[in-house]
Amino acid sequence: MIGMIEALERERLTTSVIGKLVLEPHPQCTALAYAYALRAQAREELKNWVGAIEDVQQVLLDKGLHETATEKSVSICYRVWADSEEQLHHREKAIAVLQDWQLAQPSFRTKLQREVQDLLVKNSP
Repeated sequence: MIGMIEALERERLTTSVIGKLVLEPHPQCTALAYAYALRAQAREELKNWVGAIEDVQQVLLDKGLHETATEKSVSICYRVWADSEEQLHHREKAIAVLQDWQLAQPSFRTKLQREVQDLLVKNSP
């Protein structure tokens, strides 16, 4: 229960930060990308997988925001996106996200290839 309360508080706080940052004249900034990543993590913990995916897509699919995001923010976003897709039983989409992550951050390639293989095995009859 405490974990859920903390996740709700993190979601509330990051929503406030996002609301303020998007009002800035140039909202495509590192802080905004990180706030979306943190809110996505909180939403994932709250089992709001669709909301988590929407947040990570804000970072990863918006060219301006993605370009300003730190490696840490990008990693958080890909992890949350892949895990959320898997929770929604969208294994093919989770695999596609992991493969995109390999291209975006090649340093994780070996680990991500193993995860893809694990998902493929789960998918087989």
